[in-house]
Amino acid sequence: MNTDRRWFPGSPGEPSERTQLFCLPHGGGGASAYREWRDKLAGIADVVPVQPPGREGRAAEPAEWSMTALAEQLFEPLRRRAGDRPYAIFGHSMGALLGYEVTVALAAVGRPPELLVASGAPAPQLPVGTERPVHRMSEDELVGHLRELAGTPDSVLRNADLLSLLVPTVRADFAACETYVHPPHPVLDVPLLVLGGEQDTGVPPATLGPWRERTAAGCAVHTFPGGHFYHFDRTDEVLALIAGALTGDPVTGATR
Repeated sequence: MNTDRRWFPGSPGEPSERTQLFCLPHGGGGASAYREWRDKLAGIADVVPVQPPGREGRAAEPAEWSMTALAEQLFEPLRRRAGDRPYAIFGHSMGALLGYEVTVALAAVGRPPELLVASGAPAPQLPVGTERPVHRMSEDELVGHLRELAGTPDSVLRNADLLSLLVPTVRADFAACETYVHPPHPVLDVPLLVLGGEQDTGVPPATLGPWRERTAAGCAVHTFPGGHFYHFDRTDEVLALIAGALTGDPVTGATR
């Protein structure tokens, strides 16, 4: 059995020369978060949702507590899946940080993505600044934090059985982000598209601009009305920006 399939659930579809868009989920989320994106970007890009361990079809596997280790695990499967085709990476929140680390590794071997889209995440070189790490909270506190972020259905947060599956993964995902220390990576030569919510108190818009320091190839920063999960309500607008970047519109340093 090809173990790479664990990372990329679902049918690969018909072979094409379109850009592959690898989509990395937020903390506690899984590949299903991008199920609808395949149809919405049909004809523009082949959306490839990524499934980290510890969730959905990989719920029996322990989630990874180290961002560095998780990026190392994803590196080879993603490189093999990309093959010789053009590809880009999208990541939201934890997925943005993971996408950045994998992009650095792929650039080091001469196979970087054509575009990195970082959504809902502060620039990686900024200090975490978490006075009370979420991964050390009690279960009640952690569930309360998830409720404030408004990205997890209440039906899940009220279900003890579902919480018993969700909480360990969420705790590991927060630990991976909150213990991350930015290594002395070289500046990328990959265009960046950085997105965020204007009312995201955990990732204020001021923390998005410094992503420009991580690339020499241009960085556009766009914010949308909404909180941390703004992209659930602004999906069409987000995908329009990504589609434009993938089909040739330049990624500049302009901020909207």
